[in-house]
Amino acid sequence: MGYQTNNYIAVLLEQICDQNEAILEGNMQIHERLEKMVTKDEHEQLKQSVGIIKAVVTDISRQLSSHEIRITRLESSAY
Repeated sequence: MGYQTNNYIAVLLEQICDQNEAILEGNMQIHERLEKMVTKDEHEQLKQSVGIIKAVVTDISRQLSSHEIRITRLESSAY
């Protein structure tokens, strides 16, 4: 093998190393994103919590409406 062949092989190896580094960096970024993602169990818990909150807000809204009706009746009877 001559100097040119060795030089060509060295350039190819450097390119392969650069490509491997880019792949590893991409894999690390994917891994970091996956760690931040919500799991299926966490998603189900969030759905349940939102359902509970929705039910409470709906109940409070009904109670408020009922109170407004009662207050209106009391005000009407006072006059």
